Amino acid sequence: MKLYEKLQKRAAELNIKQVDLCKALNIPKSTLNGYFRGAREPDIETLKLLAQELNTTTDSLLSEENEPITALLDTITPMEFFIQQGITNPDHLASLLNLVDLMKADAEADRAIRGDYIKKESSSKQAN
Repeated sequence: MKLYEKLQKRAAELNIKQVDLCKALNIPKSTLNGYFRGAREPDIETLKLLAQELNTTTDSLLSEENEPITALLDTITPMEFFIQQGITNPDHLASLLNLVDLMKADAEADRAIRGDYIKKESSSKQAN
């Protein structure tokens, strides 16, 4: 995945609008729009700020690959994944699937909390 795609995806996951990012980064909308379209790339300092505002790392934004398991799980179910890994014991599968459900719920809650925090930070910056 390219940098601009990761920026778009991460902003969407956190429900952050470009206008809010522009204010937080103190850059023109046309500049940020260029980053989000892949027409231009941020300098290292701006990249660090983008990573901070999007609650991620510069490494994550710059890596050319998706996380292998994440990419794989986009194409198959967790059950298929575990069976492909040779896990066939029904009790083990049930435990692993419960763990996957808990991790998904935790990740969703974490994204919601981060999204609310970023919205609050954006609102307080606008008030100042």
